[in-house]
Amino acid sequence: SPHVPVWVTIINILLFLSTVVWLFRTSTTDPGIMRRRYPPEHDNHLPQETTIQCNGALVPYRMCRTCHIYKNPRASHCHVCDNCVERFDHHCPWTGTCIGLRNYRFFCRFLVSTVTITIY
Repeated sequence: SPHVPVWVTIINILLFLSTVVWLFRTSTTDPGIMRRRYPPEHDNHLPQETTIQCNGALVPYRMCRTCHIYKNPRASHCHVCDNCVERFDHHCPWTGTCIGLRNYRFFCRFLVSTVTITIY
């Protein structure tokens, strides 16, 4: 069998460890789950959409009937986790969590390290 240089083994170990670390950080970081309103306080009379003035612009906020909150334009309800998530990207089956505002950068690093170790 051919001899594998030590530096190749070291790089493989470092890439593997970085992939595991970023997977762990992605999976354990809150993706930006928005708090539900308990109790719903008879929100049947509340409008489906409202606008709020923010920095001189009118921003539409939609009502989530499941969470009973007004969510900002980039938030979406994840039907797998059953939560509204800020800057919702998707629900990732490999990490077992939503990818959103607070864990997106860890997910990108996880993807880069996974692609790097695959190519290497």
